[in-house]
Amino acid sequence: MIGVSYNGTLPNAVAATGVRGLETIVPIAAISSWYDYYRANGGVVAPGGFQGEDTDVLAKAVLTRANPEVCADVMAALERDQDRVTGDYNAFWAERDYLRDVAKVRASVLLVHGLHDDNVRTGQAGQWWDALAKRHVPRKIWLHQAGHTDPFNIRRAEWLSTLHRWFDQWLYRIDTGIMREPMADVEVAPTVWRTARSWPVPGTRQTPMFFGTGGTLRTAPSGFGTRESFVDDPTQTAEQLADAELTADPNRLAYLSAPLTRETRLSGTPTVTVRADLDGASPYLTALLVDYGPADRFAGVRTLPVQDCVGPGIPGDPGCFNRREYVTTRTASEIVSRGWLDVRNRLSKAHTTPIRAGKTYTFSWKLQTEDHVFAPGHRIGLVLISTERDHTLRYPAGTKVGVRLGASRVVLPLSR
Repeated sequence: MIGVSYNGTLPNAVAATGVRGLETIVPIAAISSWYDYYRANGGVVAPGGFQGEDTDVLAKAVLTRANPEVCADVMAALERDQDRVTGDYNAFWAERDYLRDVAKVRASVLLVHGLHDDNVRTGQAGQWWDALAKRHVPRKIWLHQAGHTDPFNIRRAEWLSTLHRWFDQWLYRIDTGIMREPMADVEVAPTVWRTARSWPVPGTRQTPMFFGTGGTLRTAPSGFGTRESFVDDPTQTAEQLADAELTADPNRLAYLSAPLTRETRLSGTPTVTVRADLDGASPYLTALLVDYGPADRFAGVRTLPVQDCVGPGIPGDPGCFNRREYVTTRTASEIVSRGWLDVRNRLSKAHTTPIRAGKTYTFSWKLQTEDHVFAPGHRIGLVLISTERDHTLRYPAGTKVGVRLGASRVVLPLSR
């Protein structure tokens, strides 16, 4: 089974049943847990570009039958059971969580994901990959610099060669040698690919960096007893709040490393731990991992409103794909990864436990999986906000957040 997006999610779902006869899957930009598509650690969090969407919205969008009223009970159940009030993980989400059944996977897996996919975020691929690795499932991974798209549009010749040899290996049992080649192919910059025998790349170490006084990220804890604060402003986007890192901003806290002396590669899933108190309506803490460097640098991939077709076809047909181009930006900052927590779910994503205003708690959560190269001279930044306008629910402005230095830190999977 092979597919992109929803059609890439179906292979994950079927493989997780353990059905015999399914020899291999190629999930591209695919979901491994629907909870993590519409939620994050107890928080209602929308996929990029679809603020406000949830399972009921998606179901209504694809309901095309002539008599949709026969689905009314199903639609009502979706709206009720998805629970946009607490955001808790429940039986509804467990039924849609393929990670729960990863031990049943018999098929080999060729996993593909875009490192700039803000629709099906990279954490979907990261957690599926890690779970497969723990169970020694035969696998290979491709990570590219584009967003929510097919590698056919990016590296066509190499992709088709890889895919044919993969299918020959697993469907015809022909030894193509593909399983003796490097496990990972990663596009670390536009058209620059690196291979590795495993992923995260060998030599990656969990590296703690502590929030320090003066807006610094340090390799050792400091500033014990110091409290720094900000006020939530849901009218600003994450990009706006991450910008102008050296300027004091009442609506965020920013911590930066010293300029890097050599290339530093992040490969894996960052984790942030914050000692903090909150007072106000918003229950969110949002962490942004940011690459701060000089202007005129790679900013991502833009999809153009022009389509190329493979074989016969007209734009809009299956087999027709939007062109893409690499773009640069004048800004000196790039958000590399992000992650969200509803502080009422600090103990479990399945249970809401209210906090007491002004009381200090320890909060820990994961950011999105990533593979990113920080260039020499750049600085690694961690920006802490509450509401992320494009993803989280938007509570009234004014929540006050106080952060305690010393124990607050981000742990990054780094190699040099």
